[in-house]
Amino acid sequence: LMQRHGHCLFVAFIVAILSACTPPDAPTSSYQVANHSLLTAGFSSNGRVYFIGAMTDGGSLWDTKTQARLYDWNHTKNEFSAISAVSFSANNRYAATASGKSLALWNVGDGSPARYWQA
Repeated sequence: LMQRHGHCLFVAFIVAILSACTPPDAPTSSYQVANHSLLTAGFSSNGRVYFIGAMTDGGSLWDTKTQARLYDWNHTKNEFSAISAVSFSANNRYAATASGKSLALWNVGDGSPARYWQA
């Protein structure tokens, strides 16, 4: 009887825990930031901007508050780059992007390229 009572309490406990778990609310809005597959994404540490690297759309920096595209960043002029990694500097002034055998450092404030490296 004691074993059966303990089992029932355990089952009741699990049911109570699971019933307390509710799925998160659905997003209230969404924004299209690329036409096809995303390769990478990253937020600045202050949360003001984020970067999206897409397979066919290249890279772009976005304003978090307005959802406006600020800059398009690609490693080859007049071509979309498949940017597969991004990292923001600790002070949020620069972002580094990687694509294949190239690495670029961008000025977040004005969108200009600061440095470029190629393997």
